[in-house]
Amino acid sequence: MATQKPGGFWYFILVSSFLAFLEGVHFLSGRTYGDPEENKRILSLVASKSHIIFAVLPVAFGPFQFLPIIRNKWPLVHIWFGRLYSLGVVGGGAFALKASWTANTYRLGHYHFMALTLCWLCTIVQGLRAIWRRDIATHKRWMTRNFILSYAAFVIRVHLIIFMAMGLTDKESLTIASLSSWAPNLMAAELWWYFTDKKTNIN
Repeated sequence: MATQKPGGFWYFILVSSFLAFLEGVHFLSGRTYGDPEENKRILSLVASKSHIIFAVLPVAFGPFQFLPIIRNKWPLVHIWFGRLYSLGVVGGGAFALKASWTANTYRLGHYHFMALTLCWLCTIVQGLRAIWRRDIATHKRWMTRNFILSYAAFVIRVHLIIFMAMGLTDKESLTIASLSSWAPNLMAAELWWYFTDKKTNIN
């Protein structure tokens, strides 16, 4: 049986996720870009720093979970990568429940980050429940949703650059990006599944 090879989109996700991972590690080292005082403030907060430590795991291991060759040829690798991924989401999400309220955004941005955190935690729980009952198809969908939320770690950085280039302040940019970095992508995935499922049922 031929093993499906990853396409260009997967490589894009891999590279961009790796960049988000490197940026997170670089930020934790204290040698980072942006406002030095704001970065120092974030690293001084236990919840924020702990969130970053855990959150680098999903972007590091997530892309490999979508490779059929790993799932089919090395299932134990898929399982252990999944455990590390899940640890990152659960730990990162738990600390984000507190860190969401200390982000340098307007109050609306705090609600956006809290919504992201709750969706992040709920989807990982649903994904794990599905695989524990051996429902692989459902597991894949929930974990795809979850990775879309994890991938916000990269998207939010791109959006911040765009919004600040448009003349918005750091606070304004982060308030908008706290929603735009994940909600549109999640809605696009849901619409894709809705129409593909509908087409399948018709056929």
